[in-house]
Amino acid sequence: MATQVTVKSKTTGTLTFYTSYANARSAAAAGDVIQIRADLDEQIILKDGVDIIITSGKIVDIKTSLPTIIDNGVKCICNIFGGGIIKNSNTGTVKQECIKISNALSKFIYNVIQFTD
Repeated sequence: MATQVTVKSKTTGTLTFYTSYANARSAAAAGDVIQIRADLDEQIILKDGVDIIITSGKIVDIKTSLPTIIDNGVKCICNIFGGGIIKNSNTGTVKQECIKISNALSKFIYNVIQFTD
């Protein structure tokens, strides 16, 4: 679906549509907002200064042996909002985190998100 993810530009307010989070993340700049508008089976690597909205009822669930949301070891300050669900359905022997923050300088706020395993 061509409208799975959008980036709202901080400077112009324009919405740009992407088919994956990775493509939206590449295009986003500090101050922009990424909105996840469909269920995703994709790892979410946070980007410093870029907030994320997960649309209510949408599920972000990676089914491989990776954490669902990570800072990738890089300092990231951002917010995650919405009524979406963050899951990790990896069926391997080693369970993975829904959110893994590994950089001591990373800070994020999440609000109204559901976590399940």
